[in-house]
Amino acid sequence: MDSVSASLGEPVFMQIGTSSYRPQHADFEAFCDDARHELLLSNARLVVAHAGIGTLLKATRLRKPIICVPRMRRFRESWDDHQVEFCLELTRSGRVFCCYDEAEITAQLLERAFPPRIEGSYTDVAERITRFLRTE
Repeated sequence: MDSVSASLGEPVFMQIGTSSYRPQHADFEAFCDDARHELLLSNARLVVAHAGIGTLLKATRLRKPIICVPRMRRFRESWDDHQVEFCLELTRSGRVFCCYDEAEITAQLLERAFPPRIEGSYTDVAERITRFLRTE
């Protein structure tokens, strides 16, 4: 994502967590408090995130287009593939575009991303996510 940031011509922000990698072409913080996170999401044209439920619920509520890059067991990023399963479900519902390889994220992909049309309220989406999680 950092290398793509250089060619976008617009500001990019990354929350990098405990990673030792320091982006060269984007602003970043290890972690954001809830108020700052909400502000960053509300100002974003597009959200690229792992499939963490908190960020996805907030971005969905704000009607932001979302590209998910799930953490995967095979890369030892997660103890199982729950984020992959969650991404698959959200992709079927038309809520997100999932990328399973960071190399798929290109400037062209990001420039063509349009906000998804989300039917129903935030509560409807939250209930669908909750139902999915309870069935797994």
